[in-house]
Amino acid sequence: FDMMGDIGIKDPAKDDNMVECKEFDKLELLAMEKEVLNTYMTGHPLEEYKSMEGNYSFNFEKLLPLLAQNQADDEGDEEEGDVSIDEDENLEEQEEIEAIKKEYAGKRVKVMGLLEDFTKKQYENKRTHEKNAMGTARLTDKYASVDTLFFSRVYDQFKNILKSDIVVEIEGTLQKKDDDSVSLSANSVKVLSL
Repeated sequence: FDMMGDIGIKDPAKDDNMVECKEFDKLELLAMEKEVLNTYMTGHPLEEYKSMEGNYSFNFEKLLPLLAQNQADDEGDEEEGDVSIDEDENLEEQEEIEAIKKEYAGKRVKVMGLLEDFTKKQYENKRTHEKNAMGTARLTDKYASVDTLFFSRVYDQFKNILKSDIVVEIEGTLQKKDDDSVSLSANSVKVLSL
């Protein structure tokens, strides 16, 4: 019994005029997955680069307590009626966070990650009043994401390769921002490929 045959509607699966499309590569699929779900479900873009991890002595796992505190601060202060945190535990966390800030602020690092949300911006140099270009992005490794800045000299040098959704090696300096969060000021960028 063919319900559609009676009214002249063709089954698209049997259409000989369908165009074959190439499959999206894994990075494209993962980027679409993250865009829709706001997280990676079927894998992580850096899984294929696991063999290169040994080349990097730094990753964002070392900053997790600091990044977690900043995220909690962004979500607002504790409301009345919430379970309070033990003061001793809170003091230990604060001491750990202060130690991380002291150890890593101004530290030069080389890190591998996925460049996300790359944006070109214009700013005016306050001293020379020249208009300069710079870039901002989030660099994401397996553990966390950190705001990454490409000031004009670095941006001009690497602008032809800077874009979202590429795996890169960045050498740069960790900076403590005014809000006590951390950013990475890039000095050099290298696109990684397998």
